[in-house]
This record gives sequence, C-alpha cells and structure tokens, in this order.
Amino acid sequence: MSPLASANDPSAPAHPWIERDLATGAQSLKMPLPPPEAARQLADTLSALADSLRGKIA
Repeated sequence: MSPLASANDPSAPAHPWIERDLATGAQSLKMPLPPPEAARQLADTLSALADSLRGKIA
C-alpha cells in the first residue's frame, strides 16, 4: 500500500514520509529532495510541459 493510501488507515504501519502534528492531528507529506542538478532538470521539464500545455511550444 502506498504512503498516501495508507495515511488514514489506522491499521497500516506508519510511513516515514507521513507526519502527524501532535497538536492539531493534521497530516503532512515529507519527501526527500533530489540532488540540486536533478531538481533543476525536473523543474525545467515541468516548466516546458506547462508551457506546452499553455500553447507556448518552444
């Protein structure tokens, strides 16, 4: 079961990417970040995809 699918299942084991605020009970997703160059490439790819969806094909 994926971390997101099991987040609200009390019988599922805890996942390190899902955190619960003890004061409010709110859940949040904590994800490890990729190395800087991989993050830059991902951002460039997502930007190009967004531009193409807006009709701004380069």
